[in-house]
Amino acid sequence: MLIVRILLCITFLTGAATAMETQREVSYSPLYKALNDRLEEVDEQIAKRKPEDVVEPLSFPDKVVKQGYLHPDIDRLRQRLNHYLTYDVMNADPYYYDSQLVDAVKQFQAKMGLKSDGIIGPETLGLLNRTLEDEKRQILVNMARLQQPEWNGRPDLRIEVDIARYWLTAYENNKIVFEMPVVVGTQARQTNRFSTIMTGVRLNPGWTLPPTIKSEDYIPKLRTNPEWVSQQGVMIYSSWDENAEPIDPTTIDWNYLPDNAIRAMRFYKLAGDNNPLGRYRFLMNNQYDIYLHDTNQKYLFNKDNRAYSSGCVRVEDPRKIAEFLLKDDPDWTDQRIDQVLEKGDTYNVRATRSIPVYFDYKTAWLDEQGELVLGNDIYNLDPSVKYDNLVVTNTNQPLPTNSGDKYSDL
Repeated sequence: MLIVRILLCITFLTGAATAMETQREVSYSPLYKALNDRLEEVDEQIAKRKPEDVVEPLSFPDKVVKQGYLHPDIDRLRQRLNHYLTYDVMNADPYYYDSQLVDAVKQFQAKMGLKSDGIIGPETLGLLNRTLEDEKRQILVNMARLQQPEWNGRPDLRIEVDIARYWLTAYENNKIVFEMPVVVGTQARQTNRFSTIMTGVRLNPGWTLPPTIKSEDYIPKLRTNPEWVSQQGVMIYSSWDENAEPIDPTTIDWNYLPDNAIRAMRFYKLAGDNNPLGRYRFLMNNQYDIYLHDTNQKYLFNKDNRAYSSGCVRVEDPRKIAEFLLKDDPDWTDQRIDQVLEKGDTYNVRATRSIPVYFDYKTAWLDEQGELVLGNDIYNLDPSVKYDNLVVTNTNQPLPTNSGDKYSDL
């Protein structure tokens, strides 16, 4: 019996030490500390707020507001930005969206991690209308996220995809090597949150259409205009046998075939400039069939909202990722990669090193200047995060489990 008690004590102490180590890592995270600092500021602002300080949300009849726009709420926009920014925007025509106010909106957008174009669209308007209570909830949600085990103990060599930020960051020796914008899944076809291992890269990839795209995009078209599928450069094979021959979609009445029979066929697009995967697909096994890849739609990287894919993540500079993956392999020089790409044949390159890849979802991050950004909840996942038992204390100390402020009233 004594031995059992000793073992239980050892188990408890080991678990407690592990928990405290996790808490220590969380407490010293720069993002976590920035969230905690901002939380203190918001609490102070709420405490000092007077009833007349509460403002009504801005509302414009048009979805997009550009320079030259006239509307009564432009006056309240000036007041809102006068609160956020460091210079006065009050001395102007109150209802006219002039160049001075455009510059103020650009500064606000940059601060919020948006494209600073001065155009007020749904995302900018949503952030302009965020209340202190909204901001506090978002801070607490992300602090609760960062206390989860999956955010701690990550290897020094890794790639992180920040889904809601539309951003990829590569680390080596726990230092940032490069960053780049990405395109992620739409609200209807979300990029999953998970981790996997990158083991190689496919040069000049062909594209086997995944079940969702096949069912929702191509089967309906086959039944109304089968020629459209051929125009997209997609070939249909009656089976997945390697010797199967492509069939002419115009020779079949697809209305007589059930969905299951069509889904059992293979839809494939050859490598080339018109292939949605571009010239690079990175190999990473996972249950979701999600991966990083190039794209033939480069213009999407210039957009503010970059949720356009069917779940996979399109990267702006796939060559940089390929070189990062293959840097320790003397057989794969830049010259050899160029030769394979120019030849056009599909080629799988197995890397000599593997890189963990994390697909994360959070709506707070630090920008390139280290400033806190509370971004948009593009998949509306924040409301599902519970923070009732979140404990917040001084971030210069490890987080205890039985003291500090608990938030359950928001």
